[in-house]
Amino acid sequence: MARLHMTALDHWIWPHECETCQTRFRTSHQAAQHMRDKDHWRYDYDCETCDYAFRTASARDRHQAETNHYEDRHCKSCDRYFQNANNLNQHLKSNVHQGATVPCPFCGTTFTTASGVSHHLETSSCPKARNMNTQTIHRSIRELDQNGVITENLLTHPDYGLDQSETCGYVKFAAVQKHANAMFTGQRQKLIAF
Repeated sequence: MARLHMTALDHWIWPHECETCQTRFRTSHQAAQHMRDKDHWRYDYDCETCDYAFRTASARDRHQAETNHYEDRHCKSCDRYFQNANNLNQHLKSNVHQGATVPCPFCGTTFTTASGVSHHLETSSCPKARNMNTQTIHRSIRELDQNGVITENLLTHPDYGLDQSETCGYVKFAAVQKHANAMFTGQRQKLIAF
């Protein structure tokens, strides 16, 4: 009697269920056909950073590798991806996120950190203090700090600057770097007598 009732009213509980809508089917083939027709496949594997989802872990991993979509390389506020976590950390510490609040005392250009101002001045990049470089800054500090509170009084101090080439006297960092590169590549090579 129950069998007749279930057949007449289609009250059978079929063993194969759709992955998303809970419709049940008599065979796995019918369930697969339904899911294919309605795109009712379950996508359990989400990308770490975007809204895409995948049916398999390998498909998700392939997507993340091809698009560099890894959470430890993604800046959510800028929606930018970076080659590695270190590049992301540098980006997060930049003036894009930290703001530039430390001004140059000469030209007023603002920097994220005091070391940014220091680099700006030491490389003679400040348009209102072109004659300033590492050597002139250190000399001024030593003159003002005669008791060695800020600077350590050294027994000897070479006459050349930290960003100055001993052989040719270049002072700007970019010029020293260019000179050093030229020597390594064989251009304008100078021999140094020892």
